[in-house]
Amino acid sequence: MYIIELTEADNTTPIVFNYVTQGHYKATLMESEGSFGVEFAYEPFEQEISKSFTDILVPDYLENPKSFAAMINDEIAGYIVVNHEKYNNRIRIAQFLVLNPHRGQGIGRALMNRAEAYARDLGARAMILETQSCNIPAIRFYMSYGFRFVGCDLQCYSNQDIGNKEIRLELGMMLI
Repeated sequence: MYIIELTEADNTTPIVFNYVTQGHYKATLMESEGSFGVEFAYEPFEQEISKSFTDILVPDYLENPKSFAAMINDEIAGYIVVNHEKYNNRIRIAQFLVLNPHRGQGIGRALMNRAEAYARDLGARAMILETQSCNIPAIRFYMSYGFRFVGCDLQCYSNQDIGNKEIRLELGMMLI
């Protein structure tokens, strides 16, 4: 396995994200005089759920994207797209995907290592990413890599994110 940097010609490559999950982190809003917050606690689903959505490799709203692919036998096994947010000197991981047949083989860690090396070369102070509160496999991977919860958006995907059991979680990792 080896990592290559992709070119601008690859930006519109369609990618399909899919995962299977057995639960979600249930959000409970807490508010009292002088205090407010959100607590997340794992809650299993009654049955396993499959999620899937399609996007392009590099969304056009990214200002400073850099994309990499993990290759096995000259075939793409995974992608990572990072964006240098210059205004706050962070690297945002905008896309991260290991293709199904290659999951659990260290490819995600290799891609994340490449993104971290790029961030450190730029002198970025942190890396940040988004995932859904129901994407338990991704959350477990990110936490094992060193990311920690840094925030959430309870209305990112719809006005019913809490009820849909799919809340945007922000996970971050300090580099300096």
